[in-house]
Amino acid sequence: MSTFPDGLYEYGGVPVGGARFTSPWATHWFVDGISGSDANAGKKPNEAKATVDAAVQLAGVGDIIYIRPLVYVVGTGMARYTEQVTVDLAQSNLSIIGVNYPNNNEFGPRLRYISSGYNMDVSGPALHLENIHFFEATSSSGPIILRNNGATNTQRGSDGFTAYNCHFKGGVVYLQGGQAGRFVNCVFYLGTPDIATGYLLLADSGVSGYNQQVRNCQFLDNNGAAPAVNYFTTAGAHVYNLLVEGCHFGQIPTSSAFFTIGGTLSTGMIVNCFFNSTNVDTDTDVSIGGTTFRLVQCFDQTGMIDATND
Repeated sequence: MSTFPDGLYEYGGVPVGGARFTSPWATHWFVDGISGSDANAGKKPNEAKATVDAAVQLAGVGDIIYIRPLVYVVGTGMARYTEQVTVDLAQSNLSIIGVNYPNNNEFGPRLRYISSGYNMDVSGPALHLENIHFFEATSSSGPIILRNNGATNTQRGSDGFTAYNCHFKGGVVYLQGGQAGRFVNCVFYLGTPDIATGYLLLADSGVSGYNQQVRNCQFLDNNGAAPAVNYFTTAGAHVYNLLVEGCHFGQIPTSSAFFTIGGTLSTGMIVNCFFNSTNVDTDTDVSIGGTTFRLVQCFDQTGMIDATND
């Protein structure tokens, strides 16, 4: 089988590291924190950049970045890329993909930021993330913010965003509304420290969310202890046609609901989900504010939850 000059399989073949795709129209960039250098060109595995942001800043519209996991240290775990990554409008339709040797995202590349702000700060639309493990490092940071300033159009990070097989540990994953955001096969941890009002924020107070999906995701409690915050929330804004499907939620939060969907116009469905608690009360444990928002075929420890909120 012929290959591209950068060593990737040809279009239609098996993509690098079991990732979802490659593309003959994209420029492919490589990040190798073990043997790479930011002085390298970055377009071949043996000429890889050393940091993720160095590759992102060179990338253009529709490009693909592959990241090599760092070494595993017995007793410590996987080493991490310690940096902040910024995705601007010039990097729209960018894909950032972790190459996982055992095809298990728990052992993929990890991103950590040790200052204030977010591990990844995104303004460009249609970002695709895959097999990346995000860590909140301090009480003033978080895994990722997908910025959207509405009609101003200078920040559209939440529009067309997709995350497959990603882990988010600590803080808030902040999706500021927007169009067609997707989280698929992702894992959300409470983590330490906890600075958020929820694991996943789907809408900003000034920017509503449209046609968003959260599918086959795990929302984990604090290692067997009930968390203190929502698993996800909409911060009072509307969400329209939200689909939450096939997800698993840990224990009921101690001082809140599993999730809070605000806005009297919110619409959507929570279907085929499991809640690790007994006798889930849809008036208090699941706060659904929308007039046409439904909870269907969901279960807790005692059986099917019999509720339709409309």
